[in-house]
Amino acid sequence: MSSYEEIDNEISEISDELKCHPDQIGYARRGELYGQRALVAMQNNNAYLTESSLRTAVKDYSVALEEGDRDQLAKAEWYQQRGTLYKLLAGVLPAGNSRSSALQEALRDFSNTLLIMHITPAMMFARAEVRLALGMYESAIDDYTSAIPSSDNKLKIDSLHGRSEAWLSLHDNKSAYADLSTAIQASITSHEGLDVKQLARLLYSRAKVAKLINNFDSCLADVSKALQLVPDFVEALEMRASVCYSLG
Repeated sequence: MSSYEEIDNEISEISDELKCHPDQIGYARRGELYGQRALVAMQNNNAYLTESSLRTAVKDYSVALEEGDRDQLAKAEWYQQRGTLYKLLAGVLPAGNSRSSALQEALRDFSNTLLIMHITPAMMFARAEVRLALGMYESAIDDYTSAIPSSDNKLKIDSLHGRSEAWLSLHDNKSAYADLSTAIQASITSHEGLDVKQLARLLYSRAKVAKLINNFDSCLADVSKALQLVPDFVEALEMRASVCYSLG
């Protein structure tokens, strides 16, 4: 990923061009660069620069989308990019109206993207994540279900994991457990190689469900497997200690 200096130099050049020749593509390109700047800031744990860069990126994409007509595929791409930026912005904002508003904007942009372009599993997953965060559990389940047939095994697993969270929020522990079991099997048999951290997280999630239904043997078995994969998995260590204490 480019450094702050490289990104800022490109931003400065495009800004100079936009002063003389305002152009949709120029605004979209600058929005993309501010988005990259936000990601660099995020990696460096610079919360202020992350939020300010994301807000500026959103503004630039908004100008690009408002400035006259553009071919539909370009608009779909810009809606998708802006939706992704709003989703990232929601992730750095504290819980409250501002965060909810950013998620609503992300949902609107992803839905607009899907109205224009062919439905793809990746887009359905992106919208499902936003709907889950907004507490729209039934709609999230529908979107995750559309994403699950993806040929991308990681996306399939992430969709199953996400759908399990939605099922849990609806108190359907049986469906949540089933989705996590399918995701675990897909992770173990993946042709892309075993993602140890992903599998440990899935096992931990299934252990949580097992604990909810008082199946402590399955809970301990899953959490122990997770710890074999990732020995310093703090949440798993805490769960094992909690269950062992409860069982005496």
